[in-house]
Amino acid sequence: MSYLPGCPMTTACFKFLDTRKVLKMGVGLFGFRLAGCLGNGSENSDCGFLLAHICSVILNMRAFATPSDHDHLFAIAESQDGYFTMAQALEAGLGRSTHSYHVKEGNWLREHRGIYRLRQYPQTEHGHLVLWSLWSRDRQGEPQGVYSHTTALSLCDLSDANPSKLHMTVPPGFRRNGETPSVLVLHKSRLAPHEVIRERGYAITTAMRAILDSAASGDADMDMLQAAVGQGLRRGLITRTEIKQAKSRVDLDPELRRILNKF
Repeated sequence: MSYLPGCPMTTACFKFLDTRKVLKMGVGLFGFRLAGCLGNGSENSDCGFLLAHICSVILNMRAFATPSDHDHLFAIAESQDGYFTMAQALEAGLGRSTHSYHVKEGNWLREHRGIYRLRQYPQTEHGHLVLWSLWSRDRQGEPQGVYSHTTALSLCDLSDANPSKLHMTVPPGFRRNGETPSVLVLHKSRLAPHEVIRERGYAITTAMRAILDSAASGDADMDMLQAAVGQGLRRGLITRTEIKQAKSRVDLDPELRRILNKF
């Protein structure tokens, strides 16, 4: 497709493109100019098509051409170790049609379906925990998963074990389309607010809850759990009150009860 160098509307378009004002112009203004150009006759049809193309490009580019939108997205990603969801990008003001551009240009790295990471944001030790926490989000975009069992013990430095899979507790009604990522082991249970610790971009269960869950599931041997209780008490991660409450549970593992009676 060619354009008409002598067409005043074509010349005006390129003048507009040389300024940032074009990004702030409304659809109504462009519709008016486009209609005027097309109404000048068939000899200006190329100009009309050019204007239509420019309109389309501008409408698609507006979302990622505004610095404040970038700042908003960066603020969200910064609180999540550089990760963000497509829904969060939309909330920040970046249009859905722009995501392929950012992925192609390498600005965004696609980590999982609907989850991205800012390429220039430095990778962190616990970034993968944020990633799978975002994977567990509900329809409102709120993460539902809480790292638990031996994973929580490891994150609390109460276990030397480095499990290859991440244990995560989710609500009983938790559902996600598609298969669960192979790195995750999901446990369905309800957690009380006082049993959850909020970290930067993810959550873990308290040390006492992690010990109870690990004993019930058989994911940890009792010697390790006994050491975890002792260390937890010394470091203030477990309180005497928590131990007393744990021993009052009717469903407490007998071996763990024997261990807790030592403290």
